[in-house]
Amino acid sequence: MKFTLLSILFLFLTLSWAQSTHVINIEDAGSSDLIVRVGDTVRWVSSNTTALNSVMSRDKKSPKDFGSQNVAENGIVYEYVFKGPTVINYQSNSGSISKSGTIKVSERLSSEQEKSSFKIYPNPVKDRIYFQDKGDSKSLDITFYDVLGKIVKTERLNALNVRNGMDVSNLKRGVYLVQIDNGSNSFTQKLIKN
Repeated sequence: MKFTLLSILFLFLTLSWAQSTHVINIEDAGSSDLIVRVGDTVRWVSSNTTALNSVMSRDKKSPKDFGSQNVAENGIVYEYVFKGPTVINYQSNSGSISKSGTIKVSERLSSEQEKSSFKIYPNPVKDRIYFQDKGDSKSLDITFYDVLGKIVKTERLNALNVRNGMDVSNLKRGVYLVQIDNGSNSFTQKLIKN
């Protein structure tokens, strides 16, 4: 029985590994512009203290099934999987906080965008993770989300800390989404904690 559950979990993670999940935290200041691929998921999250009211787009070219209104529970996540190339301008509201941005969905990321991506290693991790930022940023904002979209850890790393890695030994075993933001680009990757 234990082997079967582990096999199912492994199969799920393997199948879902090809696509990325991008997280937009409603409470973060400023706009969130993203460039994603077809099949990627964009997830809007709010903290436990602020309810996510709506995510919508008034663009005529946005997918007809995009958006949600009157999401009333605190910490609720709205997510959308993009099925084709498009560009949409979105607006999200959480209490008195409003956040907007543009999401560009392409068939493939350009080689320039692929070169600028971040890497997290090792994965799976036990105690310490390391970050590779080909842009050599001076600082990185790191946010860990559990599978429900709840923020479980945040940390700002300066250039020295980026090279020395980050202690994650206090995280429980499981699957996390790790969002890395260098101020101009954001990247999200799944991380398995052993």
